[in-house]
This record gives sequence, structure tokens and C-alpha cells, in this order.
Amino acid sequence: MWKYFAASLASAMLINECGAAEYLANANYFGLFTTESRDGKNGCASVDSKTVTVGMPVNIVVLSKPQRILNGIVESKSSAECTRFFQSSKSAAFYDITITRGKFEPHELGVAVLSTVALTQTKAADVTAELDQESYRFHECSSNEGIHVAVRSRSGKVQTVWHDYIYLGYDVEPTCRKKDYAGIEALDKAFNRDPQMRAR
Repeated sequence: MWKYFAASLASAMLINECGAAEYLANANYFGLFTTESRDGKNGCASVDSKTVTVGMPVNIVVLSKPQRILNGIVESKSSAECTRFFQSSKSAAFYDITITRGKFEPHELGVAVLSTVALTQTKAADVTAELDQESYRFHECSSNEGIHVAVRSRSGKVQTVWHDYIYLGYDVEPTCRKKDYAGIEALDKAFNRDPQMRAR
């Protein structure tokens, strides 16, 4: 899937639409993160404005394989979208983030995580988050025309606690499975979203 996404960024194709992030009330610790910086030291996150302040530390979970953790700091709040890969939404604000440890490549996609959430690198080269005595994993998959990014529980009944969607505007090879859509639809219902907007 990533070859399609990487190609779209490398050729400067614009992403036409990015849906507003959805999350449960007790899990507004996450936000979509991208960069257009060639040095890999600056990026933009779309995060719930009630939980972020300028100067606070954040971590970035990079969704490439293997997943990895970067450290950063919130530099400023943007008055508009700080990258062409987002569109304004009522549920999120946009923040410029400087990466203080590690490097984020322009073709990569990540999740900004507030530093109050404990992150662990697993033996399987994935990253897990510990939140409210539950362990969560970071997941991405493609539908027919876009990429779904989610944070969901690792064990028992799979529960999606945060989700965002990037509409690419062209066909890609679908990798999302039934349980991926089930978690997204459950979140849609909690927020009275139109499921058709998330199933493309």
C-alpha cells in the first residue's frame, strides 16, 4: 500500500480531502501527523485543541515498518492548515511540531501522541500505547481510494478509540479487513457520522 502513498507524495499530488479525526472522549491523545520538510525535523499535526498547548512535548509514532517512536515539541498553533494534506475541521486544530529526536521522511505517515501516554516498542517491531489500563496498537490500512489510520485495543474485543481518514482521490489496492471497518463504523455511530464517508 505504501508504494501508492509514497508515490503520491513524491510526485506532489494533492490529497483532496482529510476527514475530521474521530475518537472516544477518554482517548483524545492522538492526531494525524505529516511533514513536507526535507530535513525531516518539522511537521504538522491535527490534534484536539483542548489537549494541546504550545511548548508541550509529544511523541510521533511512525507507521512505516518497522514502526518507530520519535520525540518532538509543539512549536506553535497554526491559524489554518499547516500542510496541504489536511483540510480544516471543527474537531481539530493544527500545530507545527519540531522533531527533537529522530527523523520523519516526507513519504511517511504518523500519529502524534501526547507525552502523557506511555509508548513501548514491542519485539514484533510495533509500538503499543498504554492508556486507562488498556494496551493499544497503531494501525493503518487502505480502502478503495484512501488510507485509514486508527488506534485500537490489542486484546479481547477490538475497540477503535481514534480514527482518521485520508482520501487520495484515486484507486489503491484495498488492505482493510472486515474487523477494520467494524471498528470504524462503531466509532462513526458514537459520533453520528455517515458511514459512507469512511468506507471509500
